[in-house]
Amino acid sequence: MIDYLKQTGFEKEFAKDKQIVTFILGFLVFAFSIRVVCAAEGSLLGFRWQAGKRYVMSLETSKGLSIKNLPPEADHAVEHEKREFSIVAGESGQTKGFELAVECLSIKYGLNGDISYTLDSSTDPKKDAGIPIAADKRAFLGTKLKYVLAPDLKVVQVTGTDELVKKMLVHDPDLKGDTSTPFLTEAQLGTNALTELLQELIVAGLPGKYLNVGDHWTYRTEQRKESAVVEFKFTFAASERHLGHDCARIEIDGDIKSSSNRGNLPSEIPLPKVHGQVKGNLWLDKKLDMLVERTTVEEIQTEIEMPTADGKERSMPMTSNEKYTVTTKLIKVEDN
Repeated sequence: MIDYLKQTGFEKEFAKDKQIVTFILGFLVFAFSIRVVCAAEGSLLGFRWQAGKRYVMSLETSKGLSIKNLPPEADHAVEHEKREFSIVAGESGQTKGFELAVECLSIKYGLNGDISYTLDSSTDPKKDAGIPIAADKRAFLGTKLKYVLAPDLKVVQVTGTDELVKKMLVHDPDLKGDTSTPFLTEAQLGTNALTELLQELIVAGLPGKYLNVGDHWTYRTEQRKESAVVEFKFTFAASERHLGHDCARIEIDGDIKSSSNRGNLPSEIPLPKVHGQVKGNLWLDKKLDMLVERTTVEEIQTEIEMPTADGKERSMPMTSNEKYTVTTKLIKVEDN
């Protein structure tokens, strides 16, 4: 039988075919191993500022608020604001993080409720009479806020409050004698407020490891304005094209709870009870390591015991329901 196979040449053909089969199998094993490695590595999602670049971003917020125990004409309000910012990035030699110069380029603001008004930064400031928030809004225009960030994007230092206060008082000198000005100044223009403003323009909490679609991670942050903490769950939902960028889309889901940090809340006012949820999506450019868009919707209920004005030892319970929508978008990136 063996001699017959030799005579017919089958042995040679079989040997040649064996080489082909071996080559194909080897190639398939190699290709499969590459595919497995790539799948295991996934995408390394990051956020970073590039030194020497100027970023223009928009920040649009919409807030609907309803408050129980108030007269019907004053128990609800809708607030809308859109601002554009210029962010110029540099490297920080001290922290090996980032130095940022952030400047507000424009503001459009509107309030509808018991009191209604609009503000457009492109109009003459002399037309701001009767608009309570005009002074602190106008103060931001053209003021360069300077931030120093650690590599993990936490704010190490922020300057600009003094200039903001100075410009605010120039715009409305009557605020100098208002007893509420120091508290409102700290709440709107202080270090915490400026830190939370920057947080709306960045993506913090990325896990710093390779991720595949479907992977998720958690992150906890504090909202001092709302006296709350937010426990986020992020999910790498998809790789997709968005607003002309190759992006990772990340789903956002979070629980909002009361904070034990009083911040600048006056001692006579008890800490509020806060609970709610936040949902949304963000798109991260995987090449630029930059936020392209993020939209979140927060629904929050706050319960607080407010002291009465008559000076007696009693308080009035107050419950507010708030729906807060925030959209951040990257407009352009250019050389500074």
